[in-house]
Amino acid sequence: MSDHLLDRATRRRNHKIARLLGVPLADVTRAVVLAIGGIKGGIGKSTTAIYLAHVWAGQGLKVLVICADPGSGTSRKWNKRARELGHALPFTVKAHPSEDLEDRILEEEWHLEYDLIIVDTGGDDDRILRAAYRIADYMLLTASPSPVDLDTLADSARTAIGQGNEARTIPASILLTGVKSPRMAEDAKAQMREAGIPVLSNVITHRTAYQNAYIEGVGRAGLLDYPAVQHELDNP
Repeated sequence: MSDHLLDRATRRRNHKIARLLGVPLADVTRAVVLAIGGIKGGIGKSTTAIYLAHVWAGQGLKVLVICADPGSGTSRKWNKRARELGHALPFTVKAHPSEDLEDRILEEEWHLEYDLIIVDTGGDDDRILRAAYRIADYMLLTASPSPVDLDTLADSARTAIGQGNEARTIPASILLTGVKSPRMAEDAKAQMREAGIPVLSNVITHRTAYQNAYIEGVGRAGLLDYPAVQHELDNP
């Protein structure tokens, strides 16, 4: 490939990456890193990682999902299930449930090989979430709109993203998952905004289709609520 074509290809790739999560073109020298976490298990972190990876991969981006959950390893299970169904996921899934995320990414040169790295941190180990936060360009925390969860969300979010010297100023927001009614969503969003917690306008509704997608494959159910979430993340 000539230098001219290589430069043009590089520019085209950089412009594509620069759309991710509102990252300025001037900052595009490697993969964009999205860390996904939460205050507990079972609130759609891995589902969100898998679905958002589907959306961005469908736009022609080379996506890596790092399953960093030392407990359930759900993203890894999604990948295994997809192979069993005979249709591989349109992105790569690698397992690395360890705090040395940055070292592994650099050693393997994943930051150069991929356009987007999504780190699925799980919900039971704050150390993994903090490690992901230290290298992330954007932090997305999933949360249930239940009153009990919302009462503890602010303190949990501060713990999750680190304190003192660990703290960094990067965009971060809450994605409400398992929403059963528009009223529930609006009440939860109003409560979080009043508390000064950034929350996405789009939400993930409670659907059996998300549960069935693990069994039958994402392709059968479609991408449902996630394209709207991806669009909001890319256009802050």
